[in-house]
Amino acid sequence: MLVFETKLYGTKEQFAILDEVLRAALFVRNKCLRLWEEKQAKSRNNLYRYCKTLAESFPWAKKLNSQARQAMAERTWAAIARFYDNCKSGKSGKKGYPKYKRYQTRLSVEYKTKARNRLGRRHLKVQRQRKDWAVKLARCVVMSADVVAYEDLRVSNLVKHHCLAKSISDAAWYQFRQWIEYFGRVFGVVTVAVPPHYTSQKCSSCGSVVKKTLSQRTHACRCGCKLDRDHNAALNILELGLEYRGTHGNASLWTRRPLL
Repeated sequence: MLVFETKLYGTKEQFAILDEVLRAALFVRNKCLRLWEEKQAKSRNNLYRYCKTLAESFPWAKKLNSQARQAMAERTWAAIARFYDNCKSGKSGKKGYPKYKRYQTRLSVEYKTKARNRLGRRHLKVQRQRKDWAVKLARCVVMSADVVAYEDLRVSNLVKHHCLAKSISDAAWYQFRQWIEYFGRVFGVVTVAVPPHYTSQKCSSCGSVVKKTLSQRTHACRCGCKLDRDHNAALNILELGLEYRGTHGNASLWTRRPLL
């Protein structure tokens, strides 16, 4: 089929008439196609006769001359014939499906690769932020103290707790301890890792053991000592750190983990 393109010049009235003719032609084409879908048109001649019926039923469709109506019927039947030919040869969607599937698989792989790269860059950024936070805070702590005491926590065991693992990882506890020990050696500041047992249960004032659950955030002893749970634990850790320093001389010997 040959298709010719041209540029038309005319008045608004002329273009309005042309639009009406085109709408009428599309109406005839769609009605012929509907007749075939309803299995009432089995040949081209059936569509020719139906065009005459349309002109009698719709006065505005009669504005198309008989040749124009038959031309639309001809084009409709040609499209129906191509549909039948494609079905017989297996071209009706079956031939293009493997290529479509291949393209979709390729697109999925490319999308996953890009998503994986974006996720990797995001993890790298978070990792660098954790390191930056640990380095700056550790340096600040070491430079502002003569003795730095901290609990000898086994972070590898703590992160096994599914409820606390993300928070512990975000806080970079292990990195923070590594940098505390590193800056302690660099600036000659004593760093002491003390056993963590009962540091939050023991009263920093009288030494009594006051058992608490994790939800209890206030230490209240019978001796009248009432402190925030973490403040009480910090005093106990400092006391243990000073004891280790006095007992073992250079308490920095307790910094057993080298900087990786």
